[in-house]
Amino acid sequence: MKKKPFELTKIGSLWPRFNHRVFSKHYHKKEAKRLNNTDFSLICSNCIAGVFYNFYHLKFLSPTINTDFNGLGFLKFANNIQSSLTYDLVEKKTSKLSYPVGYLNGLGPIIFPHCDSFEEAKKEWDRRKIRINYDNIIIIWNAYRIVSEEQIRLFDSLPYKKVCYTIDPSLENHQNCVFLNRYKNLPSIPLLLSVRNLSGVELFEYYFDLIAYINGEEFDKCLRHKGK
Repeated sequence: MKKKPFELTKIGSLWPRFNHRVFSKHYHKKEAKRLNNTDFSLICSNCIAGVFYNFYHLKFLSPTINTDFNGLGFLKFANNIQSSLTYDLVEKKTSKLSYPVGYLNGLGPIIFPHCDSFEEAKKEWDRRKIRINYDNIIIIWNAYRIVSEEQIRLFDSLPYKKVCYTIDPSLENHQNCVFLNRYKNLPSIPLLLSVRNLSGVELFEYYFDLIAYINGEEFDKCLRHKGK
């Protein structure tokens, strides 16, 4: 039986806290010196946007902070951000989740795992959506496992700079896709915020130089550890 990939975050709860306070802070302090573009909006299907802005002490220029907003709904939203945001975020009651859940003109679910109430989630969403810099948007899509033809069509049609993290073998060499070969046999993509090694770098930065991409570098030159 093939062993599951090892991550440092598996070493109990003490290690991630120590790693964040020492190694991770040192790593991101050094990386921050490379970031020369700071007025950008990360539109993400998961928590990467909030984490990245926090790492580099930047203002939240995106409503998709600390959200889980994936699948077709996210891709349809990302293709029509400005028009979608003219609609109010509305609550969707569900007994399956303890977190607030919202929909935007039928697009969703948008899950807010870090908010205590829908009112709080809507307030943060509305406050941040007016900050979007429409001239400097980067889309980050976390494709859970097998990607449908409709999903990849919508991803390909995005009119912005974009990144797709995936373990779907059919997308290994697809444009703007970061293929995590190490995890291709897992039932779903691993948590991209997991610490990858002793340097304190998370998976999403270990496999892709997001800072270089934000600075204007070509996508293919930003890929890291390809094939690993």
